[in-house]
Amino acid sequence: MEKIIIKDAYENNLKHLDIQIPLDAFTCVTGCSGCGKSSLVFDTLYAESQRGFLEGMTGNIYSQKLMNKPKVMSIENLRPALNISQNYYNVNPRSTIGTITEISYYLRTLFSLVNSDAKIGISENIFSSNNPKTFCPNCNGLGVEMVVSPELLIPDPDKTLRDGAILYFKGSAESKEQKCLEAICDHYGIDIDKKYSDLTKNEINMLLYTEEVLKVKISYKDGKRKKQHFVSIQGVIPLLKKNFSSADSKAQAAPYSKYVETTACHVCNGAKLGQKALAYTLGGLNYHEIESLEITSLKSWLENLKDKRITEEKKVLVEQLKDSILQKVKALIELNVGYLCLNRSVPSLSGGERQRVRIAKQLTCPLKGLIYILDEPCKGLHHRDIVHIIDATRNLIQKGNTVIAIEHDKQYISKADYRIELGPVGGPEGGYLISSDD
Repeated sequence: MEKIIIKDAYENNLKHLDIQIPLDAFTCVTGCSGCGKSSLVFDTLYAESQRGFLEGMTGNIYSQKLMNKPKVMSIENLRPALNISQNYYNVNPRSTIGTITEISYYLRTLFSLVNSDAKIGISENIFSSNNPKTFCPNCNGLGVEMVVSPELLIPDPDKTLRDGAILYFKGSAESKEQKCLEAICDHYGIDIDKKYSDLTKNEINMLLYTEEVLKVKISYKDGKRKKQHFVSIQGVIPLLKKNFSSADSKAQAAPYSKYVETTACHVCNGAKLGQKALAYTLGGLNYHEIESLEITSLKSWLENLKDKRITEEKKVLVEQLKDSILQKVKALIELNVGYLCLNRSVPSLSGGERQRVRIAKQLTCPLKGLIYILDEPCKGLHHRDIVHIIDATRNLIQKGNTVIAIEHDKQYISKADYRIELGPVGGPEGGYLISSDD
């Protein structure tokens, strides 16, 4: 059996290890926390694979600048490696389960095919929430919007205005915030010593919602310095919206973001698409309704899909697209994430969910000869669900790949072809090879 041969690995706390890992097999790396597992698997083996890839793509000089060589004398028989760890985190809010598994691309093509006819061809791009021509104009295809929350702005309505009932105006008697509040109250004839809960609807409207911009001259203290100048003030909520949306960075938005919350877009109700795209249906459902189905329900819907517009000419292509989608859907269900839906955003997933979704994607990947790096794939799972992770690992091996997993679960470790234990403790005193199945 061909093996990865690691010689003299001394990254972080590793003690100049010589280790062999069989290819086309399932290896578990075990040991206590901080004993060097990640240093061996990620910082040495995976890092060298990535560096080798960059070297092949850009040339030796540039790869050395992009990525330092791990502290290891040599690694032989190393193949391209993919990191499928729980720490992988895609923060793009537009990234969904549907997009990272590519199910959405097949589904859009299916929608396009069925809704097109001899006279009109419907582009699959119509159903993309990244398309400016067809996404919701209010939320720009995100399905959510940032709104100022009156509850966050006024947590204690029994306080008076002067005492900081509206947090945005809370400050000392000579502060800029308090002077702006005084100017608004003077202009509209509102008693500043009145409790917020006692305000009339008209007074609340003037303080919170009016779009009218007032230009007033105020005098206030900024630290020990006295300042005097004209300011433009209006209702707090439109003012916060304007300041929040015009901020160029998180730091600039910070003073306003504490009053803002994320809610479903009030125009598309979270559908992300405009009315033009949502008017098209497939099997009685529009695109958003299908992507909102739980994956287990999506499987059933696809298997029973009926639509009068699926003609004999379209039938072969429709079946091919359905089979491609079902193959990916079944992989997700096998890994026990069938309760999720395609439009669930990747940033909202737990670490375990992200890892299982990525494993499911690789189960349908046609590439062979890869090394898959898994980081505690059984973390947080019930013992009966670990069987699915074991089966998925075996499927990757059967496709001609190598799996190297860091894991603590005994059930998962017992099914490995090869085991490496590091230790004996974490930290500087760790990093030794305790045992291996040589």
